[in-house]
Amino acid sequence: MVYMLSIKTKKHMMQCVKVVILTHTFPKYPDDTTAAFMHPLVMGLIEAGCEVTVLTPFHPKLELSHFPYPIITYKYIWPDRFHLLGYSQTLQKGMHLRISSYILAPFLMFFGIVALFKLTRDKQYDVISAHWIVPNGVIAAIVGALRTIPFVVTLPGSDVYVARKNAVFSRVTRWAAERAAVVSTDSPQYLKELRETGACLRRQAIIPYPVDSSSIQFNTNVSPLRQRLHIAKGAHIIVSVGRLVEKKGFHYAIRALPGILKKYPSTVYVIVGDGDMRETLEDEVMKFKITKHVHFVGSVTRHEISRYYSLADVIIIPSIKDQQGNIDDRPVALIESMVCGRAVVATRFPGNALTIEDGKSGLLIPQKRSTAIEQAVIELLASKSLRERLGKEAERQAKKKFNHLVIGQKYHNLFRETLTDTHHG
Repeated sequence: MVYMLSIKTKKHMMQCVKVVILTHTFPKYPDDTTAAFMHPLVMGLIEAGCEVTVLTPFHPKLELSHFPYPIITYKYIWPDRFHLLGYSQTLQKGMHLRISSYILAPFLMFFGIVALFKLTRDKQYDVISAHWIVPNGVIAAIVGALRTIPFVVTLPGSDVYVARKNAVFSRVTRWAAERAAVVSTDSPQYLKELRETGACLRRQAIIPYPVDSSSIQFNTNVSPLRQRLHIAKGAHIIVSVGRLVEKKGFHYAIRALPGILKKYPSTVYVIVGDGDMRETLEDEVMKFKITKHVHFVGSVTRHEISRYYSLADVIIIPSIKDQQGNIDDRPVALIESMVCGRAVVATRFPGNALTIEDGKSGLLIPQKRSTAIEQAVIELLASKSLRERLGKEAERQAKKKFNHLVIGQKYHNLFRETLTDTHHG
């Protein structure tokens, strides 16, 4: 896959905001599913008139030449194989910080500060856009103060969870949040949890991450995939996409399947993704004796993932708040499912409720309720016209609200307002 930049207009050039995106997670190559939302965000910013540089830690599989904008990496440990932070490697089962994370975090923080300080010395930037308040918001707060550059922090969610793990994390998170010009996020839930650390925010914004509509779109050629999975003609197909960690809630969907099978015996559940809980989920499938009806396909590329969305009659996004308090609200898979025009069943979390209009562009259900999943899926499988109506409206809304151009412009406006407020202050 080749990413192309559109030609920036003179108007864009006149309004150019120079931004450094500070992150510790980024797609390692064009087809990578890791933090796939970060690339379309950068593209949206560029097309909105920003000049963007990405600063991220080193990863041995990061292919810099495949991206049409500058990406600068920094190393924080030796040898290279010990670069184990970020890139969806930090949390075990999406809940527990790995021991290596505690050991490596001070090194990443120190060398991240050095790298950002050097980058902002060599080139003048208007705004630092830090994604994940831990560690990047803290790094941005320190360098922003030294360089007198305003910074915006964006919360994807797991960072707020990490911030509440202990008193030290909570204090540094609060310190960084209170110094940010703006704290943005895609879910009101994450702002609520951040404020529970005691942080008093200067300004806040709700902006979702975008979907790369150049790679995520409905694919009519799903017959080969259906044959590869040995799914019988006429069988209904349910699909879930995401890392196999507890907060994704896939075990509740598995527990709903026996009831669905009583009504629709040929139904197949396809789970796309990999993670620490795969063996646990496979054991759950065996316990319910539904092995023939569940396919664990593992990780797939961005190029392939649209086919799995398109294969589905129904998409389930059964997110939960896990036993450690980590929540999965407004996941990218939800918006991608909508872009592909699928009927979606999702948990009624604040961010999801901002994305789906219940009964119009999808169905919202309570968390941790397998019976609710079962009832919603059966309702959708019973009516093709309902599935099509919900899917059509979902696609319309997603393409209108969540494409990279719209989201890039929202961030661009936020940055310009931040600069105006800073200059007036």
